[in-house]
Amino acid sequence: MFSSRDGTYMEHLTIIMNGGMKMKKAKVKFIIMLTMMILSLGITFKVMALQSPNLMLSGSENVITDNNAILHATLYNAQAEGINVKAFKWTIYKGKISNNIVVKSIEKVNTAAGNKIEIECNVNKDMGIKLEPNTEYWYEIVTIADKDLNMQLFSQSHYFTTLAEGQGPKESTSVAETSTVQITTPQETSTTKIKASKITSVKVKKAKGTSKKSVLIKFKKVNGAKKYKLQYANNKKFKKAKTKVVKNNTYLIKKLKSGKAYYLRVRVNGADDNWSKWSNVKRVFIKK
Repeated sequence: MFSSRDGTYMEHLTIIMNGGMKMKKAKVKFIIMLTMMILSLGITFKVMALQSPNLMLSGSENVITDNNAILHATLYNAQAEGINVKAFKWTIYKGKISNNIVVKSIEKVNTAAGNKIEIECNVNKDMGIKLEPNTEYWYEIVTIADKDLNMQLFSQSHYFTTLAEGQGPKESTSVAETSTVQITTPQETSTTKIKASKITSVKVKKAKGTSKKSVLIKFKKVNGAKKYKLQYANNKKFKKAKTKVVKNNTYLIKKLKSGKAYYLRVRVNGADDNWSKWSNVKRVFIKK
């Protein structure tokens, strides 16, 4: 038989055990609730990300010819922020945007609505201009709305190169459709072949003698060029001239004679292995 003292001990032990079980259950409930909250936040953030406005280039749909470009883009989820898109500003630049050589800029009124607005610019038709063959252009798209916009989400830019004269049309593959908003950098492409007879002659930008009986020559890079032929001599008629074939548009001519003048010129080779006309002639005097 248990004494009253033993009975009190058993009651305390039962209370302690029951309390421990309640604490374990409360801990389990807390962990479950915390996990559900984290999952809920993750789903919320994911939905918010998917609904974020996003202007994307549709480069795979672009069509490029020798004198025209039909450019495409898509604006997603503009209504997520209650934005009323009024127009899209298209600007064509000759060369890189940083050169700031604007060919034409227009605003195309937007008549579409919804969470997916597809936009297009036909340079010949919409801008009323013809592009030059075998030339690199950049284009920029800016969304115009009834309130200030974050241009990281509502603007894009990229480049294309027109085909050689007489070629085309051809669908562009220079831009891959992407879900990220970024300004991409140009990459060299070997898909467009050019005729050397259509390439303008090279322009020599710089020819300077050095103190080591050398001349550093730098000439303007030609799009689509396979190689350049550099020629130099100590007479204007280039008799007994020496020739170097190079791939880059900068070259250091060495082992020249001091106290003499040298004449330099360059020409470019295209895809069909024909050479262009010679460039302007540069005269450089090598000091003693």
